[in-house]
Amino acid sequence: MAFARLSQFVRDRRRGLATLVGIFGGLYLIVRYVLERLEEVRDRVVQDRIARDNLRRRFLQNQLDCKYTILALVPTMGERIIDEMDVEAITHAVQLKSAASRAPSEAPSTGSLSLNNVPLPDTSTIDLVVPEHDLQSEPGSSVSGDQSPAPLGESSLSWVEQFTGSASDNQISNSPTWSSGPQLSDSIHSASVSLISASEQSYPSALLSDNGSPTRDSYSNKTKAELWREIKILTFTRTLTILYSTTFLTLLTHIQLNLIGRHKYVQSILQLEREEKLCERVEFDLSVGSLFWGSGGAQLEIDEAGVALRAEQVEVSEETERMYLTVSWWLVHMSWRELGESIRKSVEQNLEGVSLKALLSPEDVERIIANIRKDVETETLPDGSTRHRNFSNILLPSTPDAIHHVLTSGGLPPHLISPSLSPSSPFSSLLSSTFSFIQSSDFGKVLRVSLDRAIAVLGDALRKEVFSNEGRDGEDVEKIKLASLLPGLARWCHSVVHALPSDLVEGLGEVREVTGFSAIIYSSYEDKLP
Repeated sequence: MAFARLSQFVRDRRRGLATLVGIFGGLYLIVRYVLERLEEVRDRVVQDRIARDNLRRRFLQNQLDCKYTILALVPTMGERIIDEMDVEAITHAVQLKSAASRAPSEAPSTGSLSLNNVPLPDTSTIDLVVPEHDLQSEPGSSVSGDQSPAPLGESSLSWVEQFTGSASDNQISNSPTWSSGPQLSDSIHSASVSLISASEQSYPSALLSDNGSPTRDSYSNKTKAELWREIKILTFTRTLTILYSTTFLTLLTHIQLNLIGRHKYVQSILQLEREEKLCERVEFDLSVGSLFWGSGGAQLEIDEAGVALRAEQVEVSEETERMYLTVSWWLVHMSWRELGESIRKSVEQNLEGVSLKALLSPEDVERIIANIRKDVETETLPDGSTRHRNFSNILLPSTPDAIHHVLTSGGLPPHLISPSLSPSSPFSSLLSSTFSFIQSSDFGKVLRVSLDRAIAVLGDALRKEVFSNEGRDGEDVEKIKLASLLPGLARWCHSVVHALPSDLVEGLGEVREVTGFSAIIYSSYEDKLP
């Protein structure tokens, strides 16, 4: 009886109940759809966050690799520069001439001063003084100075003691042998090769021995005035050559390692996509749908093959990576000489009229360096206008013969070099990308900011170590003579090359523009992805 009544109730209201069921069913489907979409969005957000964290972690690790690579290469390059621009050897010659003038009876009877025969007294007893006739032979200083004798004082004596050492009564001490810096990492070990002979590329201002270093006998026929002028010019030239070369090496290394890091990151993404495609293919083949839609499996196979092809196109093998990193051999061993020649010309123009007795403040030194930088970093066009100089020929070899020479000198076997020089090879692609980044306007801006920072690091070191008599209560820093500034510059060069950590490398690594430029390089992979 009750069941009949219930059935009658349903029949009487079946239209309303059907509508109600439809509404609730539709709401259920809508809620389920929304929840599924929200779950997909959540998964996508989580995956994007994981991908960004992975990219950020890879990028930061890549910047650390850049830093360690630079620290490994700077000693190799710096020792070449110090050896060929041997300020300490000229200092020996000045010592010997000073000793010979004080003890004429011990001078060689031939009348010529041989650096291999004249005994050198203990350096602690030598009071190096700029000869008065030397100072009088120089042009007038454009910076304020005095007319009193200009002894180098304690700073000069410590310079000589540090870089020349004491000699015995009957023997001249040889140039100091510095301990080598950290060895190169395995990936760039090929860059650690011997320097090419000086007959191929020699520094134009020095008489070089067979190994590229100035010979001691080359200074025997020079007067003390000429030697002091050479010390002045060569000290500034060496300092700025090391500063510029280290800056160039920093930027080149960031470009190289970030390009390689970008390729490895894209390769890892494509490999992950390939694995996902394979999983989808397996799941589809195991499903019932594969019995009816076999063409779908073929489509998945074609997509997986396309992913594999793209992964192969962006892959950078270990051999290609080694060849690409060996290109830095050009800057480390060769092209810095051309840079040094340009710097020396500018140094001669800006310091020729500055006497060794001239009193300089930190601002005066900064002004002199700024004038030198202007000459080095700009070039004059035929129409008389000026533009920023393009340093791509300093950073990279620009001709196939030069590239072949660099790779051969870097220790790579010939059977790997020839195929890699073809325009379609991965090595040529990396080299072309490097040229593109170096010639971009962004690189020019980053270079100028980095050089500003490098000059600031040098200025801070000079203020701390040389201009130590800093005034109190806002007073000006006491000026020092140019002759007293030279030892500080010489010590700074050795500090940059051999000290760990290096203040210059650390300072360049903190430049925000360098990190930003590296991020641009690392993240420029849109054309490599589907």
